[in-house]
Amino acid sequence: MTKDVFAERGSVPPPELTPPASASAAAPAGQVELFTDAKSGLWAAATTAFCVAAAAAGNLALLAASLGSAAAPTTAWRLGDALVWGLAAGAPLGVIVGLLRLVLPVASWSDMRQRWGASLVVAGVATAAGCMFVTLLYGVAWRSAVGSLPFAWQPVVGLTMSAVAMASFGGFYLASRRSRVGFAASFVLTFFVLLSFMLTLDGLARVVAGSDAGDGAEAAAEVVQDLLSDFRNSVALIVAFYFGTDAAVSVVKMFRTSGRDPEDIARLDRDLAVPHPGRPGEHAV
Repeated sequence: MTKDVFAERGSVPPPELTPPASASAAAPAGQVELFTDAKSGLWAAATTAFCVAAAAAGNLALLAASLGSAAAPTTAWRLGDALVWGLAAGAPLGVIVGLLRLVLPVASWSDMRQRWGASLVVAGVATAAGCMFVTLLYGVAWRSAVGSLPFAWQPVVGLTMSAVAMASFGGFYLASRRSRVGFAASFVLTFFVLLSFMLTLDGLARVVAGSDAGDGAEAAAEVVQDLLSDFRNSVALIVAFYFGTDAAVSVVKMFRTSGRDPEDIARLDRDLAVPHPGRPGEHAV
C-alpha cells in the first residue's frame, strides 16, 4: 500500500512556474499612457499652444484696456454688442477646432462618420469659450472707459509670465525627459513673452526707461532694470549651456552608434523623438 501511495505521488507532474505578467502586457494593445515617450510630441504641441494662448490673452487684455481708456465718454456699451462680437470671433474658432477633431488623426471615412457627434460637441465648446473670452475683453474695455482709475497692467504681466514659465518647463520636460530642455524652454519662452509686453505696453516701457512720473518711480525703474539685466544674462547662460551639453551628448552618441544603422545617427539631435523600437541583439542608445 505504501508503494502505491508513492507511485501515485510520483505520477503527479511538478507545478509549472510562469513569470508574472508585466503592466504593459496586461494593458490593451492600442492603449498608450500619457506619460510615455510615445506621447512626447503631444506634450510639446500642447505646451506650445498653451504658452501662445496665455501670451495672446495677456496682450489682448491690455489692448482692450487701452482701447477702452481711449474711447469717447459718449460711447454706448451694450451687452448685445459684446455677444455679437463674441459670436463673430468664437464661431470661426469653433468651426476650425471641430474640423481638426474630425479629420485628425487621419482615418477612413467610416471612422470620420463616427466622430461627428464628438466633433460637434468640441466645436460647440470652442465657440462658447471664444465667445466668453471676447465678452470678457469687452468688459475690460468698458471698465477702462468708465472707471476712474487706470487699468492695472502689473497683475496681467505677472500672471502671464508665471503661467508660461511653469507650464513650459513642465510640458517640455514631460516631452523630452530632459531637465536641460525644460529649463531652456522655460527661460526662452518667458523671455519672448516679456519682450512682447515691453514692445507693446507703454507703462512697462516707461518704468524700464525711468521716465514714469510718481513717487518711487526712479527706485522702481532701477529694480526693474536690474531684474531685466539679470534675466537676459540668465537666458544667455541657459541657451549656451543647452547647446553645449547637446553637442557633448551628440558626440558621445555618435561614438556609441558607430557601425549601426544610419537612421539611428540621423535621429541623435532630436530631443523630442520617440525612441526607435529595439532590434534583436541591440541595446538601446
